[in-house]
Amino acid sequence: MDRDSQLTPLRPQLLTLNDAVNPKCIEAFQNEVLRPILKFQSPFTLALIKTHPHFSEELVKRENQRVHLTSICKEVRFQNQLIGSIIGLMTILELEVYSQNAKEYNKRIISMQIERFLDLLF
Repeated sequence: MDRDSQLTPLRPQLLTLNDAVNPKCIEAFQNEVLRPILKFQSPFTLALIKTHPHFSEELVKRENQRVHLTSICKEVRFQNQLIGSIIGLMTILELEVYSQNAKEYNKRIISMQIERFLDLLF
């Protein structure tokens, strides 16, 4: 059994509201690939942010949660860790699609991850 055929069954199946007429390629990739991987990696990425040196649950509760989490997620090193934990679970074909528009997908990964952190932590 090869790597790609082992990876995709691990991902949770998500119901998405795709535009049946003509979904944008980026949105389709986001809904079909990124969201399931983010959901699957949720416990890992939550542990990742909790081990970040600037993360403190008390600080986050006292201050603006979104500003604090966004500032952590905007650190290049941490962004690279988050993005790497997502693209590491892509198939070879998905990685080829990702690489064609990596900058846009990275923005979406970070944005969705911030929302996931806010939902899980508060």
